[in-house]
Amino acid sequence: MPIPQDVVRDEHASDMLEMMLVFAVATILCIRAFLSLTGYPQLGGGGLHIAHMLWGGLGMLISIALLLSFWNPAMRQAAAAIGGIGFGFFIDELGKFITSDNDYFFQPTIALIYILFIILFLAVRAIGSRPLTTAEISANKRIIAAMSAADDTARVHRIYAQIDEWVQKAYVRLVSKQWFAPVLSATFIVVAVTEIVSTIALITGKSAASKPDGHIPIVEQAASTVSGLFIVLGVLRLRRSRLSSYRWFMRSTLVSILVTQVFMFYYSELAAIGGLLMHALAYFALRVLINREQKSAQSS
Repeated sequence: MPIPQDVVRDEHASDMLEMMLVFAVATILCIRAFLSLTGYPQLGGGGLHIAHMLWGGLGMLISIALLLSFWNPAMRQAAAAIGGIGFGFFIDELGKFITSDNDYFFQPTIALIYILFIILFLAVRAIGSRPLTTAEISANKRIIAAMSAADDTARVHRIYAQIDEWVQKAYVRLVSKQWFAPVLSATFIVVAVTEIVSTIALITGKSAASKPDGHIPIVEQAASTVSGLFIVLGVLRLRRSRLSSYRWFMRSTLVSILVTQVFMFYYSELAAIGGLLMHALAYFALRVLINREQKSAQSS
């Protein structure tokens, strides 16, 4: 299906939509962990209960307001993050709205949310799979040029550009080190091994996180295997193409965040938090590395 001539896509759309989904998943996992640790407290009193779905609506409203008000890349990225957090707060209460007794703990809820995120992720991939037209590329260049010209008057964007320049210089210094490639490979190999061992421990019932009557879904075992395979491919590609390697590492990280961590969280909120934090840090680090490599390729 061709793109209508009067529609101009953002060249960074898939990245920001992906960021929104990652923030949404992380928000759901953090909410569930917080509620478990604090004994499921309720905000309100005297017959009132302030559902956290309302905070989700507020987050999505702020995101929409930012997108309608600013062109600056920093503000649009902030909107993606805030919108993802808001959507996470909103969809976390899905169980209440599909059961007649408003059951937040409705067991299939996590699986339903997982399916929803997989559909959204595939939609995001589909959006990014179509190359931009010549007219869209030209429009994106004009917008970027206009944002660069506005740096003197846009304080927020100026700060963003300064940070971006600092990160780029730091990245160039980092990747030039001889130890960088081996350390990066070793780090992701450790991540893969840790994830596989954790899954095996849950499957065999040798982990404190295992539930006596639980079982690990086949999809989680498959996800751990796929994630590990992506890491192996990334390690093999690292010396030939850093950009290609980082993309394989990113795919592995996304599989872990969007699939494996969701099911790990189902069996143990506490055990899943460490994995979530590790993968979230890996995601943001890889996003920086990929952006730097893309800019380097465009300038060469």
